[in-house]
Amino acid sequence: MRRRIKEARTICAALFFLTFLLASKDCLAGERLSLTIPSEPFGKNQRIAQFKVVITSGWVSSLPKLPRGWNICITKGPASLVVVEGGIPYGAYAEYVEFFTEFITIEKFPKEWVPFNVEIELVTLEALEAACGDKENIRPIILKMKDIVMRKIE
Repeated sequence: MRRRIKEARTICAALFFLTFLLASKDCLAGERLSLTIPSEPFGKNQRIAQFKVVITSGWVSSLPKLPRGWNICITKGPASLVVVEGGIPYGAYAEYVEFFTEFITIEKFPKEWVPFNVEIELVTLEALEAACGDKENIRPIILKMKDIVMRKIE
């Protein structure tokens, strides 16, 4: 009799956890957004050599377009911070701004104490060459959330 009660408890616990796991995916899922870098702040022939995307209260859902020859690093920072950095080892792989249309998909945390925010730092090939490899002299273009085109994905 005790064995049947123990088995029944085990089955109930397993069903509870299975239900929780299946339901939690939808409960934890937040709004999905694709990011596009607008071409306005750049000259017609300027190319991007490095980027850094800092996401607060969200995570990277996908990187559907990886530039050929780029080094990409995704770092989960403290609490609600995710940083995606990319750059080129050689100037030939620099991409025009049009490449960065819907280049990253992020998902907002549904409920978070820290407000959702996205900030992008871009370094053009011209700025990288002008700095002659000295990281202190590189002047990135900083795009705040209001400057980034975000499209909601259903």
